[in-house]
Amino acid sequence: MPLPVWNPNISYVCTHHDWFTVNPDYQREPDVWSPTDKQYLIDTVLKDLDIPKFYLRKLGEKKYEIVDGQQRMESIWEFRNNLCALNGRISGDDLDGLRYDDLPAHLVEQFDNFTLNCVLLEGYDDDKIRELFGRLQRGKSLNPAERLNAKPGAITPTMRNLAKHPFFQKTTFSLRRYKTYHMAAQLMLLQSEGATDIAP
Repeated sequence: MPLPVWNPNISYVCTHHDWFTVNPDYQREPDVWSPTDKQYLIDTVLKDLDIPKFYLRKLGEKKYEIVDGQQRMESIWEFRNNLCALNGRISGDDLDGLRYDDLPAHLVEQFDNFTLNCVLLEGYDDDKIRELFGRLQRGKSLNPAERLNAKPGAITPTMRNLAKHPFFQKTTFSLRRYKTYHMAAQLMLLQSEGATDIAP
């Protein structure tokens, strides 16, 4: 049976920004996309080309969790709020450096009225959502920590709790994209192997 589909335009999802949330228990961190990634997405919208569908878990009346499409949605909101600008190498010299408020009227209309194809997930529990998220990310560049964070089961929350230890804040390397989770999982594995080694 096909899942229900909702097709709001960009103006609608920007007006109702507070209806949409992200679950950090399995999602990537925000701002994984580079400025160029965001500029290509906005240019795609302005050229009225197709973008991938969004998967939204319906949590209640006027409340949706973004299961797939976080980076795209964040990029749309950022541009709509004048927080990023177009790139002339992507959109042409006449649009170089322009933000939403700088756009000519016909492009404002194109951006605001662009339809987002959203699949609605109703009655999905956390494990089913994590499984779906993992499947949707197949072929995309999730790093090992992001894949671990998306897995269901009891080990994942233990890994996340361990990653909050102050030890990880004293490291000198980047902790972006849930690298603390990956290290916590490796420490759990080493501890488990060590316990096996010393068992009678």
